[in-house]
Amino acid sequence: MAADPNIYDKIWEADTNRFSVSVRDTEGNWVDPDADILLDHQVKAAGDKWTDLAVRPLFHKVKDERFVDGTYAALIQLFDNYLVNYRDPEEFTEQENDEINKFLDLLLDTEPMKIAYDYIVNGLRKPISKDEFRRDINQIWFEPFTNYFGDDIVDYCSGFEHVFVGEGKFNPRGGPRWGEISGYHNWVKFYLDEAKGRVNFLGTQYKLPGISEVQNPHVVTLQMTWILSNMAGDPVAQIFKQRGGFFVGVSPECDFALGTVAYYESVQNLTTNERRAVTIQGGNYNLVIFRETTKDKERGKHIRSFYPEFRGGGDFEPLPRPGSGPISRPLEDVQIQSGPVVVAAALPNPERSESGEWVELKNISSTPIALDGWFLTDKAGRRRILEGTLAPDEQKQFIVRTNSPLSMQLGNSGGQIGLYQPDGEMIASVFYKKAAEGKVINFL
Repeated sequence: MAADPNIYDKIWEADTNRFSVSVRDTEGNWVDPDADILLDHQVKAAGDKWTDLAVRPLFHKVKDERFVDGTYAALIQLFDNYLVNYRDPEEFTEQENDEINKFLDLLLDTEPMKIAYDYIVNGLRKPISKDEFRRDINQIWFEPFTNYFGDDIVDYCSGFEHVFVGEGKFNPRGGPRWGEISGYHNWVKFYLDEAKGRVNFLGTQYKLPGISEVQNPHVVTLQMTWILSNMAGDPVAQIFKQRGGFFVGVSPECDFALGTVAYYESVQNLTTNERRAVTIQGGNYNLVIFRETTKDKERGKHIRSFYPEFRGGGDFEPLPRPGSGPISRPLEDVQIQSGPVVVAAALPNPERSESGEWVELKNISSTPIALDGWFLTDKAGRRRILEGTLAPDEQKQFIVRTNSPLSMQLGNSGGQIGLYQPDGEMIASVFYKKAAEGKVINFL
């Protein structure tokens, strides 16, 4: 057996399907404004589910036209094959199994997976044919299993669901409530959910002794919330991730190759405390790899979880130190006010004598606009359904009632307000910074 400490960097370098990523410099400007992904780390998270210090989305821009074919399209097709509640039984249709097979066909024909296979055979000395390797990939990532972790016995688990889709631990009965996010370690899934208002980035959450948070363009360690809805689109739970993360910009084949190699190294006892210490592009990481816990309390043959922990190293831009606030940046470049209705003003932090938070809309067209079915959102994607009609040039205030954790809320420390038509098309999106008590924020 000849373990190669550089195998993970070799896989990364072979990923020609990777997206380029840019962060901001200390002045708030993009280091590379033409990058495929503009990643907005902003600020260190406060540490609790209630406080949102990140006033903007994590993904400022993604050139997602690349998602229409290849392994990205095949990956995205798999996301809706899984139920979010981690105790719900999973059953796969013939079409869903065909989607998995199509993904595997594309995956195994990529250079990162070919490098992984060669290393497993020649480096780790595991005699395995390509057909056997394909069966192994299907088994360790996609085959359902039962996980016996302590007293929590969970059926219908799969490595792919946990790592790439994410699972929710919450009580589905008794109305909306907080729960816990389990897994969810893929940047494509996060970007798509964030664009739809389903997840909310609360800030970064690295643990780097002796130094401040950093802006590593290759990875994010973060706090987040996730709003779960039923088939009718009604929110049923909001779940929280205290600390999680994923590589950013990597292709599906790179993510799979890294996780697969870590799995085989784990089987051969090359990990320490379920972690493989590696260096990728100058950054130091622990690649955390858990195999499932069997009924006999042994590590089994399936991946339970896989994700990166950034441990420092590399020449990356620092974040402001705690208390200094997020990187300053004019917000006009990310605001949308395309009409025919625009967000004119808002009162995020009302005085006690006032009736509550409100958002004011204005019809800038020459015809009446029926707002029935339109909705407002906050940065976390929580909705306020609208009704009524706006006459030409009319402005009207809509009260935002925060009577539930799943109701729309205007954060006092900053936030986003979105306006959508019933079909989900965004009509307006505005951002604001810290709101003083009783101060109306004007957007026009």
